[in-house]
Amino acid sequence: MKKTLLVNASPHLKGSTDRAFNLVLEKWEKAEYIVLRDRKIIPCIGCQTCAKAESRGRCIFEDKDEVKAIFDSLAQREKLVFFSPIYFYHLPSLFKGFIDRAQSFYMLNPAFLPVKKAKAVLLAGRPKGEKLFEGARLTLKYFLQIFGYEVEVLGLRGVDGPEDLDAHKEQEILDFVQSW
Repeated sequence: MKKTLLVNASPHLKGSTDRAFNLVLEKWEKAEYIVLRDRKIIPCIGCQTCAKAESRGRCIFEDKDEVKAIFDSLAQREKLVFFSPIYFYHLPSLFKGFIDRAQSFYMLNPAFLPVKKAKAVLLAGRPKGEKLFEGARLTLKYFLQIFGYEVEVLGLRGVDGPEDLDAHKEQEILDFVQSW
């Protein structure tokens, strides 16, 4: 089984999520990583082809983009760490479109997978909001269960740009991702 995989789900180059991601990547030199915005990802169109018995969970886009290869990599890891901004109380569309494609893996029902650990660092520009991270947390919880993971979330508020990641927040991120 492969070790840790870091996943940057931000569509925005050089923003606060990139800064948090790069902070951890510098500390974990041996970690492999994926930046979703650099990958070809076709979002799910809800055609339900993967749900048909004859398709055996195969997505119609499987040979047209990189999603299956990324999902295969996720399933083979001991640990995952996701980094994502929060837009309007949820994950950005690129990340959500990627997650929706997991329907094909869900149809395969890989319930035999052992429970592994995942973490998610979520950064929101908004400083308030009682349930600011709740939608993203629930989506990540059920998405990652498909691959045998439990997820723990660190939500940071008031991080609108990279300059908002002060030394205290950077240390909070490092402490969080290193506390398995």
